[in-house]
Amino acid sequence: MNYLNIGKNYRSAMKKIILLFSFLMMACSSECIDCGGQVVHQLNGITNISGFDVKVVFFAEDTITANINANEDYLYVEENREKNIPSYECGLFVDGCDSSPINVTLIFLTEPQKCIDFKGNVEDKTKDLRTIEAYKETGEGLTIGALVKFYQFYITPEMYEQAEPCE
Repeated sequence: MNYLNIGKNYRSAMKKIILLFSFLMMACSSECIDCGGQVVHQLNGITNISGFDVKVVFFAEDTITANINANEDYLYVEENREKNIPSYECGLFVDGCDSSPINVTLIFLTEPQKCIDFKGNVEDKTKDLRTIEAYKETGEGLTIGALVKFYQFYITPEMYEQAEPCE
């Protein structure tokens, strides 16, 4: 048996594996070489970590109601859903970022029910479900010509504490 040939084959195989691994790392990286610096911000939806079931009512062109159980997610856009939530890079607005935000009500399904209303003008962008500033970045990916950053809103136990009895 010729041990020199085994060593050459082993080195050749290792070079191919390292080259393949390097290629995969470059392909899966979040740097977009031909994006021209374009970044798209996409609101994915809501995660309920409050410990309570919540009903969320979106008052857009049509009223859309979502029931989100404790520790579950709700996605704004789903292919099989008849109506989706109108979301833009800036948040949940009627017709783009220069229009009015849609009204949203969170209803904690407790006894008695407690509510948080997000209606009218935005008062605090960091706490208003309708603005991207209230969302947390959860990841990123690539599309043709752009880097996409994904965002999620979290319904927290603190929100339940701040909620008031529903009217």
